[in-house]
Amino acid sequence: MRIALVNNNNNILFSIARHLRDRGHDVTLCLMDYEYYEAPHFHPSCDTFDLEYQSYTRVLEWGLGKAFSTYDFKKVRADLDRYDYVIGTGSTPAFLAKIGRPLDMFIPWGADLWESPFNFPPFNRRSVRSLFEFPFWQRQGVKDCKVVLSDVSPIVEPALDRLKWKGHRIVGQAPMPYGPLYKPGNLVQFEDRCAWFHVVRELRARTDVLVHAPARHVWKSTLNYNWTKGTDKIIRGVAEAKKRAKGKRFGLVFYEYGPDVNASRELCAELGLTDDVLWLPLSTRKEVMVNLSVCDFSIGEVGETSWITGGTILEALAMAKPLLTRRDDELYVDSYDSLYPRVQVRVAEDIRKALVAFSEDPAPFKEMGEGGRAWFDQQVETKSLNALEAQLPRPRSSTK
Repeated sequence: MRIALVNNNNNILFSIARHLRDRGHDVTLCLMDYEYYEAPHFHPSCDTFDLEYQSYTRVLEWGLGKAFSTYDFKKVRADLDRYDYVIGTGSTPAFLAKIGRPLDMFIPWGADLWESPFNFPPFNRRSVRSLFEFPFWQRQGVKDCKVVLSDVSPIVEPALDRLKWKGHRIVGQAPMPYGPLYKPGNLVQFEDRCAWFHVVRELRARTDVLVHAPARHVWKSTLNYNWTKGTDKIIRGVAEAKKRAKGKRFGLVFYEYGPDVNASRELCAELGLTDDVLWLPLSTRKEVMVNLSVCDFSIGEVGETSWITGGTILEALAMAKPLLTRRDDELYVDSYDSLYPRVQVRVAEDIRKALVAFSEDPAPFKEMGEGGRAWFDQQVETKSLNALEAQLPRPRSSTK
């Protein structure tokens, strides 16, 4: 059976492709056209240190929602007819609906589920029709898809209900970081292959507690509470830890990513953190993971919405790092048999307390990180992948 994994937003399907190949499946990763020129950090080369992906990856000549109406859908059909089973994310549901083929499995990355089916895409003067056609077909495609693999979320559930989706739900986590590569002790060999690791190493050498915060800077410019990342809480928490823990040196690794980078820089300067914060350019996942490997903490989601997983959360769990994140457990107790250990963060004071406590006694936090990796192995790379594989309708065939 030939399986197509279409779209690689957030590097989700490249990780799944590797796992399915490890299990003996015939898999092709199909990148959409825009992933080369609008989102190059979602190219497979950004998430691996070898070129093996080239043997099972192809680039499609379609995929952009705002250009939806300009594509040749005979070509779309021809591209996908060769596959027995299609797993997709992003705009994949719309393209399959347009050619009359239900998507076999949808693994939403976020806005492809709770925004794209209901809102206009960005304006494209070359294809005004796409403004109307793309959300219509994305709605239809999600409604028709047979299986959805997704976490429980205060955003996902209302979107599926609004679409009146009636398929099979797998409550689980797509393994965004590929665990066999991203694990404690394994990334030392790649440090010299990462452009900015030498400056991370320098900051590591002069700090007692180093915090990694890879999420987009979104906290001042948006009124959409689902998108806010709470970056200001991180900055204020580190600043307060610096004040309270005399003689301890705190460092913070940020990335130039998101609409509020300038506002974050200004707040850092205002609170006296300019020399304690390292600003790195937008980086690939493999570089982010190598940087994370030498940090003491990682920050997940500390905005105004509770998330059980996401890229920043799973990256921390994979690398066995103690995680500071907001997770409101009452939302999940009925859907999960276990939850990973974490430090609950709602306000800056929660971050301050955790950093000061680590500076005094790091052992419990390191144990927390190890427990997070154990949860990642069991719940993400075993349970969720087994549930995904169980939906594949035919016996496996070797690719090697």
